[in-house]
Amino acid sequence: MKRFRQTIYFMPEPQVLRTHEAPMQSDPSTIKALLMQQWSGLTEEEIEATEYKKSELAMLLEDRYSIHHQLAENYLNNLERTLPHHAMH
Repeated sequence: MKRFRQTIYFMPEPQVLRTHEAPMQSDPSTIKALLMQQWSGLTEEEIEATEYKKSELAMLLEDRYSIHHQLAENYLNNLERTLPHHAMH
């Protein structure tokens, strides 16, 4: 019986900016104020360090409040829907 060697090739994943990796689409000062009002244990510096990216904000909420990051990201998605759109440059 002859054995064949199988070669597996992996295609690199395309570099697509996922929505949760993009900054939230509203005024940063409004986002920061609302987050600090809702989550009083967060500091301005911590929020600003996330660059307002949902995934990083969600991980911050998970670390600080033990809320699963997916639930925190859902919260952020809902928050973003209620805010006026703001083009961030």
